[in-house]
Amino acid sequence: MPVLVVDGVSLAVGGATLLSDVSFTVGRGEMVGLVGESGSGKTLTGLSILGLVPPRATLTGAIRVAGIDMTSAAPAVLRQIRGGRVGMIFQEPRSSLNPVKPVGRQIADVVRAHLAATRRQANATAVSLLGQVGLPNPSACFAAYPHELSGGMCQRVMIAMALSCGPALLIADEPTTALDVTVQAQIITLLRSIADERGLSVLLITHNLAVVTQVCDRIITMYCGQVVNAGTTARVLSTPSHPYTWALLESGRRQLSGDGAGASPTELTGQPASPANPPQGCRFHPRCPFADARCAADVPDLTDVDGGQTRCARHGELSLTAGRP
Repeated sequence: MPVLVVDGVSLAVGGATLLSDVSFTVGRGEMVGLVGESGSGKTLTGLSILGLVPPRATLTGAIRVAGIDMTSAAPAVLRQIRGGRVGMIFQEPRSSLNPVKPVGRQIADVVRAHLAATRRQANATAVSLLGQVGLPNPSACFAAYPHELSGGMCQRVMIAMALSCGPALLIADEPTTALDVTVQAQIITLLRSIADERGLSVLLITHNLAVVTQVCDRIITMYCGQVVNAGTTARVLSTPSHPYTWALLESGRRQLSGDGAGASPTELTGQPASPANPPQGCRFHPRCPFADARCAADVPDLTDVDGGQTRCARHGELSLTAGRP
């Protein structure tokens, strides 16, 4: 049984549908990347899994974590799952940590809230976790305040906190934002190592395809509140079945290689569509270099293809391989 099942989830807030028919799974011990540009619905999907949505939001579909239905669970059950069965790493670690409390005490508080631990036991667990995530001199770090630590160290503290109660699932929302390239690589490698050691399932939310291609088993691409492409990392990298995923990969390749300048069919132009006011037909068609009249008229379904899924009416006519159409 998958640790996480998201099945046909839609989310409406104030009459605007921000997520539409989102479905995917995360298997036990699997690391899955959820990617897309800002505004594609990635973070909102992660928050919806934990039930962290606005009070007046309407959520439909099914979300199950370790077999527990998150959409119908009582508030007391949700409180135990959040931080207990599911660990969450939020964006910007400094804004997620209490600035007036030592970081070790913050971890210990989480342990005591979810486990039958004394203060001494919780403190010892916090020090051990700080060492496990690679922080030097864990005892000194336990007593440090967030402003005394670097951004990368604060992110390691957040990872330790998310792991403190032995979760089955870890949701990491842009864990490398605002970190330099070297520290980004260290954090991603750390997440992969911990997942392998603990058999932990990880949902890695990021806009950076280069990050997920290094460590994830599968990739799920979102655009305008919908899943548009999904498959194994190897399959998506070699033969993406949706033009949006292909364009993201090609744009990244061009940036790394410094190929040419100016717009090209492989460059993403225009602004991402808003899920609150999506275009008719395929939501990506106004920016798609391969769109035809059908794409503007017909709403494509998420279709099984080549061991993955795509939401493209023309996927059988296109050959999006090796970085070329």
